[in-house]
Amino acid sequence: MDILYITYDGLLDPLGQSQIIPYLVALAKEFRFHVVSFEKSSRTMTEVAKLRAQLSTHGISWYPLRYHKRLSVLATLYDVIQGIRVARKIISRTQIKIVHARSYVAALIALPVRYGKKFLFDMRGFWPEERVEGGLWRKESLVFHLAKYFERRFFHAADAVIVLTRAAQAILKQQYHIRTPIWVIPTCVDTMHFSPRPKDRSLIRQFHLEKKFVLAYSGSLGTWYRSSELIDFFQVLCAQSPAHLILIVNDPLKAKMLMDSTDLSASQYTIVSIHYLEMPRWLSLADASAFFLTPCFSKSGSMPTKLAESLSMGLPIVTNPFTSDVQELIESHHVGALVKKFDQGEYRTVARKLLALRPRARSSCRRIAEQQFSLTYGAMQYRRVYDSLRHESPLYKSIQRPAP
Repeated sequence: MDILYITYDGLLDPLGQSQIIPYLVALAKEFRFHVVSFEKSSRTMTEVAKLRAQLSTHGISWYPLRYHKRLSVLATLYDVIQGIRVARKIISRTQIKIVHARSYVAALIALPVRYGKKFLFDMRGFWPEERVEGGLWRKESLVFHLAKYFERRFFHAADAVIVLTRAAQAILKQQYHIRTPIWVIPTCVDTMHFSPRPKDRSLIRQFHLEKKFVLAYSGSLGTWYRSSELIDFFQVLCAQSPAHLILIVNDPLKAKMLMDSTDLSASQYTIVSIHYLEMPRWLSLADASAFFLTPCFSKSGSMPTKLAESLSMGLPIVTNPFTSDVQELIESHHVGALVKKFDQGEYRTVARKLLALRPRARSSCRRIAEQQFSLTYGAMQYRRVYDSLRHESPLYKSIQRPAP
């Protein structure tokens, strides 16, 4: 069965490397993928050619387009038009049965080309609200209202919807009154790549981490991630045990400016920017992973990749209950500690719990990762979604379809 897979994220980006390509490769023996993605201008022809050759060995056809950023909305509109043009060409030349749109901009491309095909809206999270709550849009703005208008169109057109959390599924059913089948597939990782291993001795010596409790943070800083609270928690942890903070970030200059604004000494932290393939080596240094998200509506649909990666490495998580899924995961399976309010007393309590949890948490974290966040589990769920669309009857579709 041929599937047109549209993503506004680049396959050469870290997210594409960790969250798109592994799924496609895992499912390529059963489905023929035709992938449209948008790649950053910094990507070289050599990188594109190398990845195209790799994907081709799995029978995956790749159509990389240029991602544009300047003039924001107009740039995105231009990209959407180019995506529609390429998608139509692919459909005219192949026997596409399913159009799989990964997130909202991809769904804009899918909407006018989906006719006669099954349409899978892989919404990920509540993107319009993320833009507002992240301070990027105003709720009164035209662009927000347009996004909500098209969101309704996506839900009406979709034959199935995918979300990351059970909380998001409940919101869609109870508040949005969506009757289309809604599947929950959390952010998953390759548990073979992210696997527990001894700490890298050369890095231990290089950064003088002997006999220190190492706390890791990975990914982007700012927007929804609460950096100052992370630093405050780390300082409390340092008061209870010799500790070191490793920041594995996309923007090391931004991280350096953040750390320069604190009273931590340079010997208490390390900032690195590394390739995706190097992540397990650096995470192996850690005894736990920490991140805090601003609690808001849009985050009820979020399941950060860093959570799955850390659990897969056997690292307990310190975070706040930004969604009921995460709260239930940590409290039910004892794979970390929750900061329920951002104050010094709570930080001290959680730090003590984390230090006590460390010896026995490794196996529990790994077990939960294999059960709920593994690439094998995620691919199995996508296979079930594709198969359900392949076999869905027109009668079922007409009964389930909500009014526009």
